Formats: sequence, C-alpha cells, structure tokens
Amino acid sequence: MPYTIALIHTRLRTVDLLNREFSVHLPHVRKFNILDETIFFEAIQNGLTPRVLSRLNQHFLWAEQMKADAALCTTSALEPAISVCQKFVHIPLLRLNEPMCERALSEGHRICVIGTLNPAIAAVASCLQDVAARRCHTLHVITKHVPEAAEQMDMGDWDMHDRLFIQSIREVSGECDVAVIAQLSLLPLLPALNSIADIPVLGSAEPIIQQIGRLARARIPTPVPRVTQADDTAEAIQV
Repeated sequence: MPYTIALIHTRLRTVDLLNREFSVHLPHVRKFNILDETIFFEAIQNGLTPRVLSRLNQHFLWAEQMKADAALCTTSALEPAISVCQKFVHIPLLRLNEPMCERALSEGHRICVIGTLNPAIAAVASCLQDVAARRCHTLHVITKHVPEAAEQMDMGDWDMHDRLFIQSIREVSGECDVAVIAQLSLLPLLPALNSIADIPVLGSAEPIIQQIGRLARARIPTPVPRVTQADDTAEAIQV
C-alpha cells in the first residue's frame, strides 16, 4: 500500500497547484483532495471560531477514516488550528509552513513574511517564532501586507495582482536576509520574485513536498500521542 496523504484545501487554486507538484516530485505517493471553500471565507471574516475549527476537524477525521497516513491543510491562515485538531485524530497533521520556516532560518535571522492576507502572514510569522525558539535562533520578523494585490485578484485582474506583488518584493529586499511568501496560492510567482530580488525568496511547496517524500520513504508516520482527555479548548470543537 503506497504512502497516502490527505490534502485539505479551502481554495480551488491550491488543488491544481499542489497536485501538479505531487505529480512531478512525488508520483509514488497516493493522495486525495478534500475541498471546502466556505471555511476560508468564514475564517478570514471571523477568525478561527469554534465552528471553523469544528468543520476543519471533521475533514481531518474523514482523512483518518479513509486510511491516510497523514493529512495536510494547504491554507496558511488555518495553520494555528492544527495543534487543536491534532487532539482528535491519531494520524499526523503536517504543518504546511514549518519546513519553509526551518529553511528560512538557515538563510539568516532577518526574515520578511509577505502576502496578501493578514491572517496568513500572522500564521507564518508565528511559525517562524516557534521554530526559532526551538532552535534558540535569533530572529527579527518583518511583515509586508499587499492588500492592493488581493483587491486586483478579487476583480479578476491577475496580471495586475502579480505586478503589484512582484513590486512589493523590491521594497523589502534591503531590509531582510530572506523573504517567505505566506500563501501557497502565490507559488507561481516564485521564479519572478527570485529573479528580481537581491535575497532568496522561499515558498512552502518545495519544503513540504520534500518532508512528505522523506515520510513516504521511511513509511513511518510521525508519532502522535493518543489524547484521552480533551482540554477546555478542545471541547469547544468536538464533532
């Protein structure tokens, strides 16, 4: 039985992007996709409410029932919910941005997090802080929000979205050692960003693909402790 991973998406765009990466780099890994776009809009508008957490947790439970070896949520803004949801499932819930953050910290201590959505930027910045604390690494985080690019995307002007985002990387290149993009959906811009920036610009796709590849080769999922008693936060999302 091949190593199997469930991909939990909240945007249709990431389904195509990440599945293409799997086809190229992990053809031996079995995957299945779960798409629920309404979670994204509710989370962006209201934050990680108990209802958002409950619905996300249901998808992870379904992934476990479908015999996935691990599950991955492809939305950065939902990543802070992973530690809560992990209490209810016994397969590893991978963190999309953690491998990228590990790599970024190897490049320097001044790191810029750039994106079009504040919740995603905040989640990646928090992940960087966690990784830096674990490694006792000095860290200075700079954040760059590009809301005007998001506005152009909402109006269907992807060319202007891309131009605005590419321009924004020039504005931060002199302030940091490395930049990371906060959203998987921005993956297609990486070549252009790296071609004009004076610093490395990293995305989450390649590092997480490499992590999944290692897990698949080892056939040993990351151990997850069985939770016998949920805490107060966990009780709020029981399904």
